[in-house]
Amino acid sequence: MNQFTETDTVEKQKSTGRPRTSEEDIERIRQSCIRSPKNSIARRNVKLWIPKTIIQNVLHKRLRLHAYKIQPKQLFKPDDRPKCVEFATFMLNAIDEDETFLRRICFSDEATFYVNGWAC
Repeated sequence: MNQFTETDTVEKQKSTGRPRTSEEDIERIRQSCIRSPKNSIARRNVKLWIPKTIIQNVLHKRLRLHAYKIQPKQLFKPDDRPKCVEFATFMLNAIDEDETFLRRICFSDEATFYVNGWAC
């Protein structure tokens, strides 16, 4: 009824769409990340009273911030050092003997570890 009295038509008018995230909210999220970078989106949601989806969209699309996932690496044991030195010496000697040595090696940082201790 309100639309008809304002526009003299019942046709659907163009929607204004969703409200944009205010620059003030974007700055609050940015400052929150500076103050406590390890807080989760859920914790920021509680502290800032901004919906999680908005926080996530601002972090990814506007601030270009993404979660950093810690990837544990293999720990070195005391008896590994001589093996590393031996391998490095072998590699340096092999490169000195043959310039194309490294071109014939396929390096990969991927491995599959099984419960029984085998690695592939």
